[in-house]
Amino acid sequence: MNLYYKLVIFLLPNIIFAEGIVIDFDKTIFVQLFIFIIFGFIIQKLIVNPVVNILDEREAATTGSKDESKDMLEKIDIISADYEEKLKSAKKEALLAQEDSVKQVSIKLSENLSNEKNILDKKIDKFVTKLEDEKLVLKKSLEKESKEIADLIVKKVMG
Repeated sequence: MNLYYKLVIFLLPNIIFAEGIVIDFDKTIFVQLFIFIIFGFIIQKLIVNPVVNILDEREAATTGSKDESKDMLEKIDIISADYEEKLKSAKKEALLAQEDSVKQVSIKLSENLSNEKNILDKKIDKFVTKLEDEKLVLKKSLEKESKEIADLIVKKVMG
Protein backbone atom coordinates (compact mmCIF):
# COMPACT_ATOMS: atom_id res chain seq x y z
CA MET A 1 0.00 0.00 0.00
CA ASN A 2 0.92 3.54 -0.40
CA LEU A 3 2.84 5.22 2.41
CA TYR A 4 0.59 8.25 2.38
CA TYR A 5 -2.47 6.09 2.67
CA LYS A 6 -1.04 4.36 5.75
CA LEU A 7 -0.13 7.71 7.30
CA VAL A 8 -3.63 9.11 6.78
CA ILE A 9 -5.26 5.96 8.25
CA PHE A 10 -2.98 6.17 11.29
CA LEU A 11 -3.41 9.90 11.96
CA LEU A 12 -7.04 10.38 10.98
CA PRO A 13 -8.61 8.82 14.09
CA ASN A 14 -6.33 10.86 16.35
CA ILE A 15 -7.28 14.08 14.58
CA ILE A 16 -11.01 13.35 14.52
CA PHE A 17 -11.38 12.10 18.07
CA ALA A 18 -8.93 14.49 19.75
CA GLU A 19 -10.41 16.68 22.39
CA GLY A 20 -8.49 19.72 21.15
CA ILE A 21 -5.25 21.39 22.06
CA VAL A 22 -5.25 23.18 25.35
CA ILE A 23 -3.10 26.29 25.51
CA ASP A 24 -2.58 27.57 28.96
CA PHE A 25 -1.61 31.21 29.25
CA ASP A 26 0.36 31.99 32.35
CA LYS A 27 3.13 34.38 33.44
CA THR A 28 5.81 32.51 31.47
CA ILE A 29 4.32 33.64 28.16
CA PHE A 30 5.63 37.15 28.88
CA VAL A 31 9.07 35.81 29.71
CA GLN A 32 9.07 33.73 26.53
CA LEU A 33 7.90 36.78 24.54
CA PHE A 34 10.66 38.91 26.13
CA ILE A 35 13.31 36.25 25.34
CA PHE A 36 11.97 35.98 21.76
CA ILE A 37 12.20 39.75 21.26
CA ILE A 38 15.72 39.90 22.78
CA PHE A 39 16.91 37.07 20.53
CA GLY A 40 15.23 38.81 17.59
CA PHE A 41 17.23 41.98 18.26
CA ILE A 42 20.45 40.01 18.78
CA ILE A 43 19.95 38.06 15.54
CA GLN A 44 19.04 41.30 13.78
CA LYS A 45 22.29 42.97 14.94
CA LEU A 46 24.64 40.01 14.57
CA ILE A 47 23.38 38.22 11.46
CA VAL A 48 20.71 40.07 9.48
CA ASN A 49 22.25 43.57 9.37
CA PRO A 50 25.75 42.39 8.34
CA VAL A 51 24.30 40.13 5.64
CA VAL A 52 22.09 42.94 4.34
CA ASN A 53 25.08 45.33 4.39
CA ILE A 54 27.22 42.83 2.48
CA LEU A 55 24.47 42.31 -0.09
CA ASP A 56 24.00 46.09 -0.44
CA GLU A 57 27.75 46.60 -0.89
CA ARG A 58 27.85 43.80 -3.44
CA GLU A 59 24.95 45.32 -5.36
CA ALA A 60 26.55 48.77 -5.20
CA ALA A 61 29.86 47.37 -6.43
CA THR A 62 28.15 45.45 -9.20
CA THR A 63 26.05 48.45 -10.17
CA GLY A 64 29.12 50.70 -9.93
CA SER A 65 31.09 48.30 -12.10
CA LYS A 66 28.25 48.19 -14.60
CA ASP A 67 28.06 51.99 -14.63
CA GLU A 68 31.84 52.25 -15.01
CA SER A 69 31.80 49.73 -17.84
CA LYS A 70 28.99 51.64 -19.56
CA ASP A 71 30.97 54.89 -19.16
CA MET A 72 34.09 53.19 -20.52
CA LEU A 73 32.16 51.79 -23.47
CA GLU A 74 30.78 55.24 -24.22
CA LYS A 75 34.30 56.72 -24.01
CA ILE A 76 35.58 53.94 -26.27
CA ASP A 77 32.82 54.68 -28.77
CA ILE A 78 33.66 58.38 -28.71
CA ILE A 79 37.39 57.74 -29.07
CA SER A 80 36.76 55.19 -31.82
CA ALA A 81 34.53 57.60 -33.74
CA ASP A 82 37.16 60.35 -33.36
CA TYR A 83 39.87 57.94 -34.53
CA GLU A 84 37.80 56.91 -37.56
CA GLU A 85 37.17 60.56 -38.42
CA LYS A 86 40.87 61.43 -38.13
CA LEU A 87 41.75 58.36 -40.19
CA LYS A 88 39.33 59.41 -42.93
CA SER A 89 40.69 62.96 -42.98
CA ALA A 90 44.28 61.63 -43.08
CA LYS A 91 43.35 59.36 -46.01
CA LYS A 92 41.79 62.32 -47.82
CA GLU A 93 44.88 64.43 -47.20
CA ALA A 94 47.13 61.61 -48.38
CA LEU A 95 45.06 61.21 -51.56
CA LEU A 96 45.19 64.96 -52.22
CA ALA A 97 48.95 65.00 -51.64
CA GLN A 98 49.34 62.00 -53.95
CA GLU A 99 47.25 63.70 -56.63
CA ASP A 100 49.35 66.87 -56.28
CA SER A 101 52.59 64.93 -56.58
CA VAL A 102 51.23 63.04 -59.59
CA LYS A 103 50.27 66.37 -61.20
CA GLN A 104 53.72 67.81 -60.48
CA VAL A 105 55.45 64.75 -61.90
CA SER A 106 53.16 64.87 -64.92
CA ILE A 107 53.95 68.55 -65.47
CA LYS A 108 57.69 67.90 -65.14
CA LEU A 109 57.47 64.96 -67.51
CA SER A 110 55.54 66.99 -70.07
CA GLU A 111 58.09 69.82 -69.75
CA ASN A 112 60.97 67.37 -70.15
CA LEU A 113 59.19 65.76 -73.09
CA SER A 114 58.60 69.09 -74.78
CA ASN A 115 62.23 70.11 -74.17
CA GLU A 116 63.48 66.82 -75.60
CA LYS A 117 61.10 67.22 -78.54
CA ASN A 118 62.42 70.70 -79.21
CA ILE A 119 66.00 69.44 -79.04
CA LEU A 120 65.17 66.57 -81.39
CA ASP A 121 63.35 68.94 -83.76
CA LYS A 122 66.43 71.18 -83.85
CA LYS A 123 68.69 68.20 -84.51
CA ILE A 124 66.35 66.94 -87.22
CA ASP A 125 66.22 70.41 -88.77
CA LYS A 126 70.04 70.58 -88.72
CA PHE A 127 70.22 67.11 -90.24
CA VAL A 128 67.66 68.03 -92.91
CA THR A 129 69.53 71.22 -93.76
CA LYS A 130 72.79 69.28 -93.87
CA LEU A 131 71.15 66.71 -96.16
CA GLU A 132 69.78 69.50 -98.33
CA ASP A 133 73.23 71.07 -98.52
CA GLU A 134 74.79 67.72 -99.41
CA LYS A 135 72.02 67.16 -101.94
CA LEU A 136 72.80 70.48 -103.57
CA VAL A 137 76.50 69.71 -103.57
CA LEU A 138 75.87 66.28 -105.04
CA LYS A 139 73.44 67.73 -107.55
CA LYS A 140 76.02 70.25 -108.71
CA SER A 141 78.67 67.57 -108.90
CA LEU A 142 76.27 65.31 -110.78
CA GLU A 143 75.42 68.09 -113.17
CA LYS A 144 79.10 68.59 -113.88
CA GLU A 145 79.69 64.90 -114.24
CA SER A 146 76.56 64.46 -116.31
CA LYS A 147 77.80 67.23 -118.66
CA GLU A 148 81.17 65.58 -118.81
CA ILE A 149 79.59 62.17 -119.47
CA ALA A 150 77.28 63.69 -122.06
CA ASP A 151 80.23 65.34 -123.74
CA LEU A 152 82.16 62.07 -123.62
CA ILE A 153 79.21 60.19 -125.12
CA VAL A 154 78.84 62.79 -127.85
CA LYS A 155 82.54 62.54 -128.61
CA LYS A 156 82.42 58.77 -128.71
CA VAL A 157 79.33 58.64 -130.80
CA MET A 158 80.31 61.43 -133.12
CA GLY A 159 83.71 60.34 -133.25
